[in-house]
Amino acid sequence: LLIGAVLIWFNGSNPWTAYTELIDGALGSRAGLARTLEKATPVTLTGLAVILAMKGGLFNIGAQGQLLFGATFAAWAGYHFTNLPSLLHVPFALLVGGVMGMVPAALAGFLKAYRGAHEVITTIMLNVILVNLTEYLVGARGPFHDPDAGAISRTPLIQSSAEIGRVWELPVGYLMALVAVVVVWFLMARTTVGFRITTVGQNKNAATYGGISAARITVLAMAASGFLAGLGGAIETQGVFSRYEAG
Repeated sequence: LLIGAVLIWFNGSNPWTAYTELIDGALGSRAGLARTLEKATPVTLTGLAVILAMKGGLFNIGAQGQLLFGATFAAWAGYHFTNLPSLLHVPFALLVGGVMGMVPAALAGFLKAYRGAHEVITTIMLNVILVNLTEYLVGARGPFHDPDAGAISRTPLIQSSAEIGRVWELPVGYLMALVAVVVVWFLMARTTVGFRITTVGQNKNAATYGGISAARITVLAMAASGFLAGLGGAIETQGVFSRYEAG
């Protein structure tokens, strides 16, 4: 902040004005706060995804592709299924998004556990595959393409029953992200599964000697990480854009 203030001052502007406007725009109104929390939601969930994998000694670089894949399939679940009540449609689309984020992450975990392929390399490669695959799915010739969109790569609008609303203008999706934080904390701090993930992350050989299947835990940690990233994408689709659009 101090370095930024100096640079702003050298540019001929008032740093105090710049920073007060920045804070006021982000937090000074209900609409600004809502927009800030809306932007924070996918960052929270993908950050949580990466942290969970790190606890297992893994580096999931593929959260970007997993988020996009989850967002795309949440959109499909949101527009393809009709006449569902919101009580079922919202969690169903979220689950679809989470699972579709989980699948490529679990694949990277499997390759790490059973073939020795480094997860940094495989998840980076999967990012490219998933980005291009989502663009194909929603593109002009793709099965998820909105027929009214022309050359624009996007899905149709999801059903209103699949949309995540707001409470007092604040996004419910951010509250879901906070719930995910608490759930992951509980998983890691208070359950045997969390203990096994942490043990494998700290010392795989000691974990194996103690009777823990390091390979199975590796796949599980990556799968859970991908689920969180896919969930972040699903919330973006259902709570912000009401569809998936490439880019």
